[in-house]
Amino acid sequence: MKKTIQRILAVFAAASLCASMAFAATAEDDVQQPRGFYTIQMLHRQYPDGSHYSTTTEPCVCHNGMTCNSPCTCVKYKGASQCIGFAQYCYYMYNDCDVPYNNASKYYSLSSDANMRNFLEKVGNQCYVRGQTANGTPHAVFIVSSSTRNKTVTVYDCNMDGQCGVSFGTYSYSEFRDHMYSVRFCYTADQNVFEYKELAGE
Repeated sequence: MKKTIQRILAVFAAASLCASMAFAATAEDDVQQPRGFYTIQMLHRQYPDGSHYSTTTEPCVCHNGMTCNSPCTCVKYKGASQCIGFAQYCYYMYNDCDVPYNNASKYYSLSSDANMRNFLEKVGNQCYVRGQTANGTPHAVFIVSSSTRNKTVTVYDCNMDGQCGVSFGTYSYSEFRDHMYSVRFCYTADQNVFEYKELAGE
């Protein structure tokens, strides 16, 4: 009987702790807090796959190249918008710090599986990547995770459709190259910068 009561009390205590954690996360959704499960969950609720990174949550159809001028509805983060602003926002929400400015100009190609594997093994998960798509368009993505064994990359990015559409998906290497074909620089979760010379081993 005593053991039964102890088990019931233990279950009740665990449930109370979970409830209090959930309440605290809800109460703090609008303030900066240490990154963790609840913060990442909030990001995915705010911008799920198929949503739009815009102030109206609708497609943003007034882009003029990389510029979003009024009355454009692009959301801005730290002055950046579209793919760059979204990828930087994802990095902050996952890693609790911002991506620094980088003026790298040389590109590391991901055209071969060997280069892709080398890149992914060096930069790891939860990283910000700036480069070009397969058709040469400047783009930025947030890599959530990858598997060199399965040859897949899970990516969170925006504006591949030119209308601030949000994408969250796991892609094969060939599919990922549509999003990121060559890398200008990468900022890792542990705050290291990788440019061409680091990626190419020069």
